[in-house]
Parts: sequence; C-alpha cells; structure tokens
Amino acid sequence: MSGHSVHPYLDHFHSSVGKIGTVTAAVLPNTLTRMLHQIDYTGTVLLAGVATSMVLLTTLAGTTYAWDSIQILGLAVISFVLLGGFILVEHQASEPVLSFIVTI
Repeated sequence: MSGHSVHPYLDHFHSSVGKIGTVTAAVLPNTLTRMLHQIDYTGTVLLAGVATSMVLLTTLAGTTYAWDSIQILGLAVISFVLLGGFILVEHQASEPVLSFIVTI
C-alpha cells in the first residue's frame, strides 16, 4: 500500500476482498468446461442497423428534415424492415444476441 490513501480503511477492505477471492478460487473445484459458442454476426449487424437508423430518425426528424420528408420516411421504413429482419434472424439463431424467451 502506498500510504497516501484518502481513507486507510478502504485499503484494508480492498486487500481483504482480494485475499478472500484468492482463497475462494483456490478452494473451489475446477468445474469449468470449455464450450464452443457461435457468434450471431447477422443479428449483430441488423441490431446495429436498427439502432443507427432509429437514432438518425429521431435526431433529424423535426429539426433538419420535416417529419413527412422523404428522408425521414425512408429512415422509418428502413428501421422497420431491419427490425423485422432482426426479429426473424433472432428466432432462428442458436445463440441470439437478444433472447425473446423470458426465463424466470
């Protein structure tokens, strides 16, 4: 410890937490198994497209372009098409970016 701590009890707390974590990791059995995961690249790209188009839509509409302009209506159509594609892809993905199944 550096000796320049604002609050000396915090240094004691952090070192204690570190020691407890080290002992716990050493005592617990190694039950980790390596799994091969599949990254949902299509879902990731579609989600990024949905987020980008929705942010542009809500930022530009009413300020830079009128709400009924072709640019804003085009962004709205693109947003909904990408959202529909994202939902379809995520229902078929083995490991989706966002799971639509709620588990309790």
